[in-house]
Amino acid sequence: MLLKVSASGETYFHKGKTHQIAADGGGTIVVAETSFSKATRTGSARSAKLQAEADWLNARGIGGAPWHAIEVPA
Repeated sequence: MLLKVSASGETYFHKGKTHQIAADGGGTIVVAETSFSKATRTGSARSAKLQAEADWLNARGIGGAPWHAIEVPA
C-alpha cells in the first residue's frame, strides 16, 4: 500500500491510479487518486514494485509530501 502524511497530519492512501492533466499556463502535471480510507485501496503488489511506484510519484513532487510503500498483511 502507498500512503503519505501531509504537513497538516492527514493520511492519504493511494488508490492505484494516476492521471496526466493539462496545467494552467501550459505543460502537464501528474495527479494521483487518493482516499482518506485504506479500505479503498485497489490491487496488491510486491514491495519492490510499490517502492518503485512511490519513487516515481515522489520524483514528480505529487502533493508535496513523500509517498511511502508499506506492506500490509494479507
